[in-house]
Amino acid sequence: MRMLPAPGKSRPLALILFAIVVLTGYLLLVHWWFVAPHAAMSGEIGQMKEQLVRFEAAIASRPQIEQRLQEVRAFEAASPSFLPENDFDAAAAALFSHLRALVTEHAEIPERCEVASHNPKRSNAEEQYERVTISVHLRCDIDDFAEVLHAVESGKPLLFVDELNIFRQVIGGNRRGRTPVRPAADGGEPQAYRLDIRFDLYGYLRRPGPARAGRT
Repeated sequence: MRMLPAPGKSRPLALILFAIVVLTGYLLLVHWWFVAPHAAMSGEIGQMKEQLVRFEAAIASRPQIEQRLQEVRAFEAASPSFLPENDFDAAAAALFSHLRALVTEHAEIPERCEVASHNPKRSNAEEQYERVTISVHLRCDIDDFAEVLHAVESGKPLLFVDELNIFRQVIGGNRRGRTPVRPAADGGEPQAYRLDIRFDLYGYLRRPGPARAGRT
């Protein structure tokens, strides 16, 4: 068996073998040690240049951003949506006074719509602004309560009602107690009657909530 190439084919075969050796040497000794690291560095430099362009654009727009922030702060400071007080206790007292004034204003018969009790309740919920809540116990006719509720939720500062529970007072003969209010469609009485009402009334101070302030 003849292992050597024909005399006319030895030169091309030698050239092919030489090219393979050169390519292998380039890959092993040049490309992975010099070319590839430089290519990676070139890509990183390109990314850094793009970031630099973005940073320069952000720095150039800083005056406009600061002006916009000042406008937002001024709007927030002048917004009547927040409770005007600076601390929880003062805000809770003012919130109760505001509710009592609304009850007095909208009660057709003052003796039949009154605040029986109230208690401030602090919230530990993680909210952007500090919440001021009072738990209210109100005895009122249904029409008067509807007027009070509408005035509470449509006025300024922004106030919210939560955990609303309404019972009808049953007084007569040997019966005294409370039953849940039923709508007229379910057999409830459509005329005015006195209700025993409990709910949470809350608003927000213009400062971070306790959880956010502690984390900051």
